[in-house]
Amino acid sequence: MYDLDKPVGPNKPDLPEDVKLITTLFFTLQSINDPLMEGVPKVTVSGIFTPALAEAIVKYQANLRKAMARFVVDGIIDPLPSRSGRQGDWDTTFSTGVDSTLAALSYRLFRLSRDAYNKVGETLNLPWKPDPFDMTS
Repeated sequence: MYDLDKPVGPNKPDLPEDVKLITTLFFTLQSINDPLMEGVPKVTVSGIFTPALAEAIVKYQANLRKAMARFVVDGIIDPLPSRSGRQGDWDTTFSTGVDSTLAALSYRLFRLSRDAYNKVGETLNLPWKPDPFDMTS
């Protein structure tokens, strides 16, 4: 699963590499017609946090909340929650019980198109990680 170094959103660090990951995930999910992207404004793949990206995050979170309820609509995408506090030992739900928007983005793309998911990693030169939802290993 792809992760961020710092949060992305209004008044957050918005590191260029993190913003590029989020915009790439949004762009890719939109290009494969993910139903949860309905009404989400199109974003440009870049490393710059823009008002369009801010609006896209809020709309996507609202769609997630409507579909699955345990999401907060705050316009912020945080790094994956950690089970142990060690990097790479992540979970999909924060200790508050709120689900991770980033985990949802990655999970949706992985499940809808593994090829597209892997291409995101190749394009952004991100390390490949095994299927986090495969319980056989």
